Amino acid sequence: MEKDTRTPAGARKYRIDAMCHWLETSRSGYYEWRSRPASATSRRRAHLTRMIIAVFDGSDGTYGHRRVHAHLARQGETCGIELVRSLMRQAHLVACQPRPWRHSLTDAGPAGPIPDLVNRDFTASAPGVKMVGDISYIPTWQGWLYLVLRWQRRVTPFGLFAGVVPAAVGPAGAAIGGAHRVIVRPAAEWIAILARDLGRTPALRDRLIVAADSTAIVRDGRLILTRRAAIGARTPGAVHEASIRATESVRAAMDLAASPVSVTVLAAVLAERAH
Repeated sequence: MEKDTRTPAGARKYRIDAMCHWLETSRSGYYEWRSRPASATSRRRAHLTRMIIAVFDGSDGTYGHRRVHAHLARQGETCGIELVRSLMRQAHLVACQPRPWRHSLTDAGPAGPIPDLVNRDFTASAPGVKMVGDISYIPTWQGWLYLVLRWQRRVTPFGLFAGVVPAAVGPAGAAIGGAHRVIVRPAAEWIAILARDLGRTPALRDRLIVAADSTAIVRDGRLILTRRAAIGARTPGAVHEASIRATESVRAAMDLAASPVSVTVLAAVLAERAH
């Protein structure tokens, strides 16, 4: 039951005893409630609300309830994250969410007419007839460096056989002639599966030639190698790390395998060093 207890002029419409009767409570109970001091929970919530408002204002309104809760925890205040969210909602504190800034080298505006030179026909009678191109830009100390890429098939800069090598970027040119020939190459996935299966064959293990991965790094006493999805996965997936302890034996094996070496020689040298 809701009633407007005041007139437009601000005067009371109803007597206290009438309102207590409607609410099924006593006048003494109402006056006791009105003069009752605030409970410990109410004082605690009011104290936290003041601290939350101070932290929120100190962040220029950018902190949400998680960051406000973390800031209070660093100050020694013990409270739950859901309590912080509830108090921020009661105080009408809403963190601003700025849109991420993305750099663009082009000016916004209507695009000009782009002719369809191949008429949506991507088939070609011979290699090098129809090619795909792209332009990428790289920030340098001398300004933006534009990199023009042209290829016939999908480029895999981080493919199965990719490595890390220093490179110099400068002006370059290329000429495409007409003496092209078809080259048949096995699929990288098939080679990877074959190498994995052969490496698990005991009869061939002693005849394997191995080499250290040039992308491996040592961090916090562990040898770390970045990996993507397993062989045969449909998508590359997220990058994850595989690591082992960088013991003396592991470091020695990496040094010996800096150039291709047979597993038999590698095992013999490591065994001799161990003794």
